[in-house]
Amino acid sequence: MYTTNRHWLKYGREDDYVEVTTLEHKTFEKALKYTQRYARGVKFISCSIENEEGRILYEICDYGAKEEDYRTEKDKKMMEKEKI
Repeated sequence: MYTTNRHWLKYGREDDYVEVTTLEHKTFEKALKYTQRYARGVKFISCSIENEEGRILYEICDYGAKEEDYRTEKDKKMMEKEKI
């Protein structure tokens, strides 16, 4: 199970409150597709994918300008097994 946390501005203004949408996904691939789908627009701030232990595996930040993949080889192998 993977959790995504998407941070966004309600009306797209810098003085808005930051809203957070938290969703759970069964596979990393579904979480990644969700993250990439919402990583654009004036309202977007950042989005991260966490595993069940709470460790951040992937993150899109700086209003979509920066992507970071924190997965280890062990994590990637486990995700390959999920696909089967």
